[in-house]
Amino acid sequence: MHVPLMLRLARERIRARGSRDDDALKERAGCLLPASTCASARLSTTMPRVGGAKSAPGTESTRTLEVCGQDNSAAGPSTVGMDPVRRAELAADLVHFGKVEEAIAELKRCTEDYPGFAKAWGDLGYLHELRGESERAIECYQKYGELAPEDPASFEKIGDCFLAMRMRARAYQAYLRAAALHSDPPLSLLEKRARAESVLSKLRRRGAPLCARLCKRLLSPTFLAAFARELASLPRSIAAIRASGVAQFLGYLNRHYLEGDWRRHPALPCDLCGSRRFKPVFYYGMQKNVRCGNCGLEFVLKKPPESQDVFLNSYDGEEILQHFEKEWAIPQINEHRLQAVRGLFDQANLPFPGKGAKALEVGCGRGNFLVLLRELGLEVEGIETGRRLVEECVRDRGLLVHHDTVRSLERPDASYDLIFAFHVLEHLERPSEFFEKALRLLRPGGFLVVEVPTPDLSKASHLQKMHPHHGYANIGHLHYFTPITMPKYFERFGFELIASYEYRTDALPSGGFLGRKPEETRL
Repeated sequence: MHVPLMLRLARERIRARGSRDDDALKERAGCLLPASTCASARLSTTMPRVGGAKSAPGTESTRTLEVCGQDNSAAGPSTVGMDPVRRAELAADLVHFGKVEEAIAELKRCTEDYPGFAKAWGDLGYLHELRGESERAIECYQKYGELAPEDPASFEKIGDCFLAMRMRARAYQAYLRAAALHSDPPLSLLEKRARAESVLSKLRRRGAPLCARLCKRLLSPTFLAAFARELASLPRSIAAIRASGVAQFLGYLNRHYLEGDWRRHPALPCDLCGSRRFKPVFYYGMQKNVRCGNCGLEFVLKKPPESQDVFLNSYDGEEILQHFEKEWAIPQINEHRLQAVRGLFDQANLPFPGKGAKALEVGCGRGNFLVLLRELGLEVEGIETGRRLVEECVRDRGLLVHHDTVRSLERPDASYDLIFAFHVLEHLERPSEFFEKALRLLRPGGFLVVEVPTPDLSKASHLQKMHPHHGYANIGHLHYFTPITMPKYFERFGFELIASYEYRTDALPSGGFLGRKPEETRL
């Protein structure tokens, strides 16, 4: 089913914009492929008032960055008589602007007018699911399944809803049916099926080897001490266990203490404030996620050095390279990103640095954004942790890109006028290390642009907490920022935060932040 594609990424809507003829709307199992207009390629931004002073709550000015010059209204005129594909696109635009209730109302009207349009049922179910309305979501997914019976995603999404309702047995059966419809079930589905399987069933299958492993570990005094500390922390972990689910907590104990090496990575203090006063908030896989009791920053307690991606050398893997090819090969995506960044400068009443300005992008991927900056006359440079990505940037695009990490990055002081980092900081063991480098490498008055996921997962539903991109289920993310914690980093390192924006391609937001290094800085 193409439900998540409608909401997950603006790239799908931009791709569809390239062909508005009838061939772009191909039918598959009664559900039309995602198609939309460039109205979706816009960014709703909220800015502090210019002049260094932050706005009082409720006084922010909100603007929409137009990428394609379309009308400012996401909803547009009455949708009576409009074809169902366009109505689904308008619902996607409403979600993009954070108007989820209006999107639900529009999709409901669409299902009433076109009850055989499968995509509307799937999209409506997805929105109900994101709002925690699992029973309503299941009804919509069941209707979608009737209209597209060979699509396994309907059963997978029904399983997600049952799992959110703690109905593990029914979720397990739904996942089994979804897997049966796949010729080669994806790993994500198999992992969900494993999470839904009952503890007794797992013990019947794996009890003997687990007992053998436990007996062997019990001979180690170091293991006994570490496990005893974990058990002693249980009173403070009750809320986290409830949020994660008992089965997921037991899975964490198994993977962290029995299958994994509990000594591999040390528990570090809070990267933002240095406190060691933590409270567990969620368990997933081998990771215990905690919240700092002092500043509120959430992070993985035991983090690999530098980042999970560097530690596992992820960005040289074929799967990651295919991901970059799929995600960022569309020119409009990077143009959208550049438009968003320029919008920050516009709203701060500042000119965007032009010809001759030196820019560094940390985590530049395939170099697409650097190419756009170079076309504007900037002198560009990038760093990337994947050797194959670096080779592609140098060979195919003629860019100055180095194989470096944030930790290994060494350049002369005051080398750049701008530094960019898009969805990098959440991957780092120490985001503070990035800010330290940026402060040193920027010239006085230089600009720092950072974009990160910004959902407040403490207020999120279980489904949102398990979001594969912006939730705890993304094991590559080691820190979880919010619109409150990210500005504290800028403040700590002496940057003046002059602009910010928020946008959504799903129910969970991402945020961009523009900081300026003071003219005189004491390093």
